[in-house]
Amino acid sequence: MRWPTLIINNFFNDFESVVKLSNKLEYYPTDGHWPGLRSGYLSNVNRPFFEMTAYKILQALYPMNYQNLTWTARMQFQKIKQEGLGIIHQDDDEFTAIVYISGNKNQGTSLYKPKAFPYDRDSYVQKKFETYKDIKKINKEFHKLVDKHNSQFELTTRVNFEPNKLFLFDANHQHAADSFDNQERCILITFFEEIRMRDGRNFKTAGRECKKWG
Repeated sequence: MRWPTLIINNFFNDFESVVKLSNKLEYYPTDGHWPGLRSGYLSNVNRPFFEMTAYKILQALYPMNYQNLTWTARMQFQKIKQEGLGIIHQDDDEFTAIVYISGNKNQGTSLYKPKAFPYDRDSYVQKKFETYKDIKKINKEFHKLVDKHNSQFELTTRVNFEPNKLFLFDANHQHAADSFDNQERCILITFFEEIRMRDGRNFKTAGRECKKWG
């Protein structure tokens, strides 16, 4: 993996203001790629918060050089209130950073590895799109499909839900939310798409710098 796995408790200094921001934004239905509702992109909705939070995340990876980086990222709040397990998947980015906002201790995130190669990664996709667009379609048949897909993977890391905890991991890691239930789960999720040094130099992998300075 290119990026390390990091956990930082009490990530935001003023967590209450982040909670208030999450509660006042508008949320929009999924396009089928993810469950629940998401806010607009915070780069458009609240640019100062977006930049402050992104640099705070990068500082955890590059404590000495975070201000010398150019980067692109997508950041949104996400709310999910439905029963069932998360579907184990990968993200198409460099790394993913989650900050837990509200929920319960069982609504954390876990990392997995395939039990064998190759594994079936396509059979559930169309059904997932259809079901996420209409939660009324979440039924026993869908749960069986999720269970069958998830059974191809072995748990490696489990991170419990705690408000204001940052969980950062390589986007190539197979991962999933531990559970969804009738209590709403709200997170701040950031997908970092690209990271480079401003002066064009090849940047070190974050793992090396974290090891050196952490």
